[in-house]
Amino acid sequence: MLFTICYISTAAELLLEEDVHALFSQTIKSNTHNDITGILIYQEGTFIQVLEGDDIFLNSLFKKIEEDPRHKQITKVLGEPIESRVFDEYLLGFSGMHQVEELQSIYLFLKKNRKTPYSKRLYAFLKPFLERQF
Repeated sequence: MLFTICYISTAAELLLEEDVHALFSQTIKSNTHNDITGILIYQEGTFIQVLEGDDIFLNSLFKKIEEDPRHKQITKVLGEPIESRVFDEYLLGFSGMHQVEELQSIYLFLKKNRKTPYSKRLYAFLKPFLERQF
């Protein structure tokens, strides 16, 4: 079953630029290999991640994220079945971002692709966070 998980968390400690790039590269490689689409946003010590994929695999992955010492105060915002993916066509299916231009790109993508109840809720959730960045 196709599923989505969206969470927000606080970084256990602020990441340096090179740490952010390493994390994004690792995440993109792993998620692409496992047919997971979505985005990972890191800004000023806050992570927001949207994951889309097989429900069993995503729930297992989320348990690993909850145990990851790089995160604290993890809050799952969405965890539900979905009919279709929002991010399957976005930047090879999975993207990490933290620069203003990247955040503006995802904001415009989500604004344009509000076609399903899931994509509308996702847009509504991420809109305030993304808009404050530019």
